[in-house]
Amino acid sequence: MPDDGAGPATPLPAPPSEAIDSEVRRRIDEEHLRLLRIGYLVSGILNAVFSLFPLFYVAMGLWFAGAFAGSARPGAADVNPRLVGAFFAAMGIGAFLFLAAGAVLKLVVAGAIRRRRAHTLCLVGAAWTCLGIPWGTVLGVLTFVVLERPGVRALFASGTASDGGVRAAASPPG
Repeated sequence: MPDDGAGPATPLPAPPSEAIDSEVRRRIDEEHLRLLRIGYLVSGILNAVFSLFPLFYVAMGLWFAGAFAGSARPGAADVNPRLVGAFFAAMGIGAFLFLAAGAVLKLVVAGAIRRRRAHTLCLVGAAWTCLGIPWGTVLGVLTFVVLERPGVRALFASGTASDGGVRAAASPPG
């Protein structure tokens, strides 16, 4: 066999020890949970802002019911302006409550992820978040992927809360 000049093969490095590998996995899990928490905070705040838009329908419905209440003409169609206004207001209130409940759920999930509590609630929040196409679906699916890891399940089971990388300063004596 001819010599290709490469010399002897260098041995492969030894695989990392289990302790180092588990520490790296734990740090990755902590970082992914931190990013999910930020995602839920941003999504919850945006949903809270957007939940205010249906209140326009409430105001419009109340105005319609009040402004056109006495303007029904005899012999006109049997559409009561107060009923139409009440319908608009009811739809606005329903939409507001629906969207506000979603925003509150996302903010509660962000807090649960920070405290490493309520694993099932986080999964329910992820399912709800998947309804928000396209970004909510991405956040929800990634939440399912991260929360189903054995290391993350162990963090939730032990309730090991993260301080988010911020260390509290010791209070001065006295």
